Amino acid sequence: MLKMVLPKCRELGLDKVLITCDYGNEGSKRTILKNGGIYESTVYEPDEKVDVERYWIHLTD
Repeated sequence: MLKMVLPKCRELGLDKVLITCDYGNEGSKRTILKNGGIYESTVYEPDEKVDVERYWIHLTD
């Protein structure tokens, strides 16, 4: 699904998108990395009481 939405993001004129996943969710992490995700940081989300990994996917060449 991530791979399918990235072209739409380009059509909307976005230069990059921020994708997140819960820390330890290896399936989501692999999907993000496979689609060009570049790790930015891990932050604590107090409302959900979970660490969240943040990745940027650049949509321009």
